[in-house]
Amino acid sequence: MKNRAYLVFIILLVAIHLILHVGLGYGAGAPDLLTVAALLSARRLSGAQASLVGFMLGLLADSMALVSFGASSVALVIVSYLGARTRDMFEGNSALFIGVYLFLGKWLHDVIWFFAAPAAREGLPTSALYTAAPIHALTTAAAGAIALMLFRAVVGERRLR
Repeated sequence: MKNRAYLVFIILLVAIHLILHVGLGYGAGAPDLLTVAALLSARRLSGAQASLVGFMLGLLADSMALVSFGASSVALVIVSYLGARTRDMFEGNSALFIGVYLFLGKWLHDVIWFFAAPAAREGLPTSALYTAAPIHALTTAAAGAIALMLFRAVVGERRLR
């Protein structure tokens, strides 16, 4: 039952992302909950399964992009695969670990996207990778950690599996 609840949680993150970015029009001002969904699901999946989830969520993100089609897919596949591999290296389940994990994953996503979408980043200086990207990664990590803590409180789960 907990796996089904976690799946609903991931789907809810995707729905909230779409509501914030498309429905309410916040765009880049809203946290990137697709990356959060990919990273959190990757902690419970194998590398191949996480890559597939990253690809599907990347296609969803790319369907809303005008000039950078494919960049989010590439970034989310790589980040999801690496996120699944972290389960073998780190057995962290604390809020601090998840926050750092989400921060680094979102920042890596932005770096990969920056270099995979040259048409979309035209006019954007490279300094954005160490000025604006960490701030967006921090807000995304905070939103993801809070969402995960709320999920754990509702479901009664004390730690990730």
